[in-house]
Amino acid sequence: MMPPRKKPVARAIDEEFDSTDPTNGYLFRFFEERDRRYAELALAESKRIDAVMGAEARRVDALFLSAANLVGVASTRAENTAQTLAERVEATAKTAAISAEALAKALAEQTAATAKTAVDAIAAVREELSNRIAPLEAARYVQAGRSGLSTPLIATMAALAGGVVLWIIEHLMMAK
Repeated sequence: MMPPRKKPVARAIDEEFDSTDPTNGYLFRFFEERDRRYAELALAESKRIDAVMGAEARRVDALFLSAANLVGVASTRAENTAQTLAERVEATAKTAAISAEALAKALAEQTAATAKTAVDAIAAVREELSNRIAPLEAARYVQAGRSGLSTPLIATMAALAGGVVLWIIEHLMMAK
């Protein structure tokens, strides 16, 4: 014998409330709901991680841009420092050149003054010696009756003394 046929509503009710399932399908729906929530949480967490990664990428880009700007500033400062140092070196070189020229001029003037003083001193000594020697020679000539030094010998000695004086003067002038 065949089981009696049930009406469609009764069959839906029977399927809803399966007599073999003590939870009547609630457990299955619970797990489905849990899986759906986990999927939503996973999607939300993925979006959060993407947002954090985007923010971190923008932060790193900003740091790189800042570092690039700092390199530009440092480069400009280095150029300014180099230019300032070059100007100082040039000014120092000009000052040193002016000082060297002034020193050379002062030394030349001092050497010329020293040479002139030496020439004047030597001429004065020569004049004084000539004035002292001339009376002695005259007295000797008178006493010796011209048997001593002759006039040409005295003239030769005077010329020799004058040559020595001129040689000394020339060397003093060359030293400047």
